[in-house]
Amino acid sequence: KDDEWYYGDFIYPNGKYISGKIYADDMLDGDTHTQYAKNHKFQIFHSSSSEDSPWSAIATIHSIRVYDKNNKKIQTIRDAGYLTNKNYTLDMIDVNFDGHEDMMIYSHDGGAGPNNGYNFYVYNPKSKRFEYNLILSGLTQTEVDTKAKMIIAAWRNGAAEDGYEESKWINGKLTMTKQTVETYMQDDNIRTVTCVYQKGKLKCETIMVKDANQ
Repeated sequence: KDDEWYYGDFIYPNGKYISGKIYADDMLDGDTHTQYAKNHKFQIFHSSSSEDSPWSAIATIHSIRVYDKNNKKIQTIRDAGYLTNKNYTLDMIDVNFDGHEDMMIYSHDGGAGPNNGYNFYVYNPKSKRFEYNLILSGLTQTEVDTKAKMIIAAWRNGAAEDGYEESKWINGKLTMTKQTVETYMQDDNIRTVTCVYQKGKLKCETIMVKDANQ
């Protein structure tokens, strides 16, 4: 398998076989929508229903074909995530604040909790391709603060612990600059650990207070 084709062998009952390839999109049912962005065109091939998609999604993305402003195909991205709006469009936002639009695509919901997430494809002006960013895609409840030029994320670990963090791009690397983790302890105390990025490292402080509701 590559971006466009499945390769394989068809074996006859007598043991003979032939090799060939099948256009990947022909293996799936769905619809195609075209989206225009600042410097790109996207052909989004997606399922025609929300079946097998998270509860907040309306369709599963099978493939995204990316074209430049001269209508030359740059790449094909497969299994990128899910569509969540009725226009069947991708969320385009500059996540690393370099002046280029990037893709922010819904990837999963949090089930019983709020830990929903996104797949991020960051545009690389050198390769002229959208590249999957593992760190960004691993965050949950992600927000892009374009004014403060920071990435905000939050998470919950069961009923007794939740966290909040802020990250900024430092020398081209996404770096956590602040994190707060609040844990409800068995002795009715609440432990809050706050870490702040200073002089190249995180410095943390722990505070214990009595739960006022107990």
